[in-house]
Amino acid sequence: MEPFVILLILVLNALVAIYQDKDADGALAALKNMQAVGCQVKRNGVWASMDSKLLVPGDIVRVKMGDNIPADVRVLELNSVSLQVEEAPLTGESVSVSKRVDKMAGGADILQDQRNMLFASTIVNYGSATGVVVFTGMSTAIGRVQKEVAEAAEEEEATPLKKKLDDFGEKLSYLIGAVCLLVWLMNFNNFFDEIHGSPVKGCIYYFKIAIALAVAAIPEGLPAVITTCLALGTRKMAQNNAIVRRLPSVETLGCTTVICSDKTGTLTKNEMCAVKFAVLGDHVQQFYTYDIDEAKNSYSPVGCFIKSQDRDFNEDQVKHAALFKSLAIGCSYNNNARIDLVDGKLTRVGEPTEAALKVFAEKLYGSAVDNKSAFNFDEQLKHQLTTIATLDFTSERKAMSTIVSGYKGDKDLLLKGAPDRVIKKCNKFMGLNGAQALSAQDKELLNEQVSQLAGQGLRCLAVAEIEGAGALSGLTEANKIEMLTDITKYD
Repeated sequence: MEPFVILLILVLNALVAIYQDKDADGALAALKNMQAVGCQVKRNGVWASMDSKLLVPGDIVRVKMGDNIPADVRVLELNSVSLQVEEAPLTGESVSVSKRVDKMAGGADILQDQRNMLFASTIVNYGSATGVVVFTGMSTAIGRVQKEVAEAAEEEEATPLKKKLDDFGEKLSYLIGAVCLLVWLMNFNNFFDEIHGSPVKGCIYYFKIAIALAVAAIPEGLPAVITTCLALGTRKMAQNNAIVRRLPSVETLGCTTVICSDKTGTLTKNEMCAVKFAVLGDHVQQFYTYDIDEAKNSYSPVGCFIKSQDRDFNEDQVKHAALFKSLAIGCSYNNNARIDLVDGKLTRVGEPTEAALKVFAEKLYGSAVDNKSAFNFDEQLKHQLTTIATLDFTSERKAMSTIVSGYKGDKDLLLKGAPDRVIKKCNKFMGLNGAQALSAQDKELLNEQVSQLAGQGLRCLAVAEIEGAGALSGLTEANKIEMLTDITKYD
């Protein structure tokens, strides 16, 4: 039976390994989707779609929000007020990086300092730009990382388990050899037994017995058993969404006692979800905070609820309160992100913070019953409002604005951004019972209340609106570029 049991273990191990490799290959193929497949290229003076594999240094490419960068590109021109790129796939940095056209100062060898470069496998979160391809394939930044990883893999030493097995096998060989030699020598007197015919035949007979003892003592099934256990461990990890391509990875993980990491952006999914919001009552002292229940899928507004410890949250009252509707419109429409339904799952395109605000607006004012109708409020706004111009977020202004028509008048401005900058611009606040004047003391108190929320580890944003568009009321198609590129004209 023993040979058949060992054969059965080997066959089962092979089947498990083949099945696991298939799953790993499928997961790795999904990861390869991060690489840009198609891109907009200008050749012979004409823009056309092209496979990114055909790019060569010197090609002119154009990228926009949601695009994967197809190669390492030097920015030539910004086609929007600002350009924000998510470099988490390359550097692990969870915060979007602002890009510009200006020439870099000397000595900018670190990728994070190369603000006029777009790197392959990164994603455009804001704006659009035109640039020239400088590196492709393995010459790109992500390609160099892959090359270094491949070189390091070739220099890998034996895994801890393999070292222990080698050490165990060596010691076991010495022990078995000593026992076999001892057994053979203990039968020295039996070499001369007449039953063997001669001492030489007796010596050979007991030597065979010693060899048989050695064969019986060697655990020939141990490698098969260990391999099967590792394969089953690999399968269990795969059920928890861990991609394991080789069994030695499980061996190494089993001996791991300490895991060192650099920052959260490397390990997390780089997703955000609104968990709390605050509104004012009749005066600034009435600072009401509401908790938002998180759904399992942070980008799905279905199946969540809002509660408050300060006052009762009546959904019917919310639907008729101008404050809540303005808040939802400011978060949903003044927003460059979008949530797409891909294979039944909601996924974001754009900045994680922007996506979280769009989901929050649906939780607050939408009426979603499933993922297909998850963003009906956003769809309604797209039909009701028209965008006249968008002022993308910049590090100097710390805010984003959208000038719309069809909201309260022919031209209104929606604003969101850093609370201190937004509060500074306002002279009124919208309370539960209407608009009230906002004094300098009120602004100080409001900033203190926001700071208390920020002290809880929350990323805080403020939402505001200006009827008539304020300083941008004179915006026209003729002067749009001039006014929007000069921050002093509307800040």
